[in-house]
Amino acid sequence: MGINGHDIEVPIGEHHVVMSYTDRPGIVAVYGQKFGEAGINIAGMQVARREAGGQALTVLTVDSRVPDELLAEVGKAIDASVIRSIEITEA
Repeated sequence: MGINGHDIEVPIGEHHVVMSYTDRPGIVAVYGQKFGEAGINIAGMQVARREAGGQALTVLTVDSRVPDELLAEVGKAIDASVIRSIEITEA
């Protein structure tokens, strides 16, 4: 699957988080810690970028819904240009 020109392969589940931010060391640790503290398990993850220090795109598959407040907190902590939760459910 591709998103905004990035090749992405993650397990498809019911709950996903998509984020875009400037690539720099320590970002995965920041959102990993915040999701962990909130009791949200990351089941799959892919980080894609075109160049070091450029825009990174991360897609997470998570085990439960991510509250809007946590999305906002993570987005602020990593200075995300985009952070969205995607829910895939059966019709």
